[in-house]
Amino acid sequence: MKREERKPNGWEARDKQKCFEEEVELLLVSDRRLGKQLDNIATPFLIRVVLNRLPQGLGPTCQSTFRPVDKLRPIVRCPTIKYNSRVRAGRGFSLQELKEAGIPRKLAPTIGITVDHRRGNVSAESLSVNVARLKAYKARLILFPRKSGQFKKLDSSAEEIKAAKEGLVKSINSVLPVTNPARENAVSEIKKSDLPSGEENAYRRMRIARSDARLVGVRAKRAKAKAEEAAAAKK
Repeated sequence: MKREERKPNGWEARDKQKCFEEEVELLLVSDRRLGKQLDNIATPFLIRVVLNRLPQGLGPTCQSTFRPVDKLRPIVRCPTIKYNSRVRAGRGFSLQELKEAGIPRKLAPTIGITVDHRRGNVSAESLSVNVARLKAYKARLILFPRKSGQFKKLDSSAEEIKAAKEGLVKSINSVLPVTNPARENAVSEIKKSDLPSGEENAYRRMRIARSDARLVGVRAKRAKAKAEEAAAAKK
């Protein structure tokens, strides 16, 4: 008689090992000082720290599978006039940007959003770009409950969590890259039909008017000389 295969009760050993490796990787990414202290930390202590961070009740995969490895950063301009046409990832979002996006300042670091309380918004354009970036991130974000089955106000619903197993994103920059929104629409082809009526060949007419104003004296002198020559020829 063939013995029935035992159904796995809880996580498999390989799933636990995978979750453990991912949690260690996330620990090293979030805390660089920990990597320097690994030689002085006992292995049982490190295992206990990581296992305490593992969620419970999420099935055969752990929460780190659903967590991106990088954080959301704002789009800022490079300093000085020479480089301010370029954009780069900033240190963190300002408090005004978080307020406009409806994200509490203390909640933002816990959901993968960097915060810089010293930074301010100089222009309305940068404010609108980063607020739109925060709202796009918030629309894609799925928050798991800290304890299984205990959903709080800001947590996602159970249906959204079940649907989150497909289409996972491990890098925020792959979905929300740091691009220059002004450069995308900076150069556009202008047709003659786009010009207002009466402004055809405006540049040529402007140059002709400029040369006419500059050569008034020269042309008047030439006309006077021709008139004198004509008068002398009649005599």
